[in-house]
Order: sequence, then C-alpha cells, then structure tokens
Amino acid sequence: ANSGLVIQEFLLITGLLIVVGIFIRYILLDLIEKVSKIVFTTDTVIIIALISAVVSFVTLIYGKYIDNKQKTNRYLYAKREEPYGQFIEMVYKILKKQKVGEPYPETAILEDLFKFSQQITLWGSNEVIQKWNKFRNYSVKHDKDPSLPSEDILFIIEDIIYAIRKDMGHKDKVLKRGELLSLFVNDIDDVLEKRQNK
Repeated sequence: ANSGLVIQEFLLITGLLIVVGIFIRYILLDLIEKVSKIVFTTDTVIIIALISAVVSFVTLIYGKYIDNKQKTNRYLYAKREEPYGQFIEMVYKILKKQKVGEPYPETAILEDLFKFSQQITLWGSNEVIQKWNKFRNYSVKHDKDPSLPSEDILFIIEDIIYAIRKDMGHKDKVLKRGELLSLFVNDIDDVLEKRQNK
C-alpha cells in the first residue's frame, strides 16, 4: 500500500512538474517573444529617430551654409556694384572724349584709375584684380614702347568687363571676342580681322 501511495505521489508530482514545465515554457516563450518585439521595436524607433536627427542636423547646417553664402554674395554684389559701374563709366568717358576731341586731363584719369584700384583692392574678385593688373602692366609697357599694338589694350578692357559681368551674375560663354567692344568701338570687325591676319 505504501509503495502504491509513493508511486501515485510520484506520478502526481511528475505530472504537476510536466504541467508547470509546459506552462512555464509557453509563458517564457510568449514573454521572450513580447520582449524581443519590444526591444526590436525600440531599436527601430531609436534608429529611425537617430537617422531623422542626423538628416535634420545636416539639413540645418547645409541650409545655414547656403544662407550665409547667399548673404555674403549679396553683400559683395552690393559692394562691387559701385566700383564696377565706375569702371564702365570711365571707359565710356575716355571713348566719348576721344571721339568728340575733348581732353581728358591726365590728373583726372589718374584719379579715376586710383579710385577704381582702391575699391577693387577690397571688393574686387580675384579674376577682376588679375585682369586689371594685366591692363596696368600692358599700359606701362605700351607707354615705354608705343610700337606695341594699342588694340590689345581694348581686348584687355573687354576681358575686365567680362570678369565684371561674371561677378554681377551674367553668363558670357555665348559672347564672342569683340562682341562687347562692338558696343563702343565702331570698327571692331576691322581690328579683329587685322589681328587674325598677323
């Protein structure tokens, strides 16, 4: 009888352990699955949040960079407008006085040239400064050696105007050599033909 009772208790305990084991197994599996989903979802949310934050940060920085660049360009544009306008005015003044035979005193020329040089030292683009230095150097050489072709000065002036127009936002790739000069030099075609035949 005692042995039968022991067997019954053993079977009962074993059965309970099996039931509890099965119960715990499913509970644990369910719990692990839920935790895994939560962790995966949390990781995904965090990753998405981080990506969004990085994209927002990069967009903000790039936007600030573009905004600052545009502000700088607008500021330089405003500062360059006056001296560049003075240069164009000076060129037309020289040509007008030559055509009508009026004198352009050397002191007035030097004053205009010095004023322009002073302005572009601070505000001129690198290209305009380089073209202007080329003009000044060639002018000095031409004064020392008048046999140098004087029409070359006109083409250097045209190069300066191209550089100025570029600074002011114009795209001059479609304009050919002499097209700007034709606005104030009547025989520019003859000058160009003469240069080609050299």
